[in-house]
Formats: sequence, C-alpha cells, structure tokens
Amino acid sequence: MIIDSKEIDRRVQNIVNIMNKMNIDAVYLANPENVTYFSGVHFIPTERPISLIIKKNSERIIIVPRLELERVEKEGFIDKVEYYLEYPDERHPMEVISEKIKEYNISSMGYDIDGYGSAFGYKGPRLSELLNLKFINISDVIQEL
Repeated sequence: MIIDSKEIDRRVQNIVNIMNKMNIDAVYLANPENVTYFSGVHFIPTERPISLIIKKNSERIIIVPRLELERVEKEGFIDKVEYYLEYPDERHPMEVISEKIKEYNISSMGYDIDGYGSAFGYKGPRLSELLNLKFINISDVIQEL
C-alpha cells in the first residue's frame, strides 16, 4: 500500500484538530510508528534520535542525525528537515533538538515520548528537563487516530 501526500495531510489535520481542542501549540513525536504515520519517513530506532514536530499550522519538521539528512529529504512528506551532528558528540542530540524547538516559539507541546526512549545504547535527558514548556502526554490520543 502506498501512502500519498493527501493521506499524510489528512492524518496531520487530525492531529492539528486535537491540538486545537487541547489548546497546545505543537506535537513532538519520537515513536518510530508515529513518525512514519504522520510523515511517511521510515527508520529503525538506534542510539541516534529522530523526532517529528507538528505545529498547529500543520508544518512538519523532522530532526534527524546528519547521516540521515539526504535520505529523509527525499523520502517523507516533510516541510522542513533539520539535523544534528552524530551521537555521541560534544553536545547531546536532545540538547540540539530542544534548542531547535525553542526557535519555533512553542509554549505548550503534546508528546508521545518525553525525549527519545531507549534503543541500542541511547541514553539521554527527557525533553521536559530541557524545555520550560507545558507538556501533555498524548500517546493514548494518538493511538486512537
């Protein structure tokens, strides 16, 4: 089954509707199935975090390790692709991701995973430890879509 941009747009509109009802500015997704469902980008979770941010205006921003940049630019239905240098590096990927989120003028955020979870040696801080935002776990709501 091929998922086209219209289907991804429909899915994103569903999550935007939820954001409007919950009065949140954006959604942060790190669960691989959720990232794929809302962007069309496929990946196998490793120690390198990949996250998708959907803003209330339907903008989709994916943040990936530099290694994945060109592939993700071609593969998904994304408005903006940002990257961080490889992990481990001098700065932890979640620090870079949190700094990028600060640039988006977001004051409240729903999430499926607070940070990245744990996969293949990944260890890192929670997003809620790095950002002073109102955070709401919406993983159950996402599963109902």
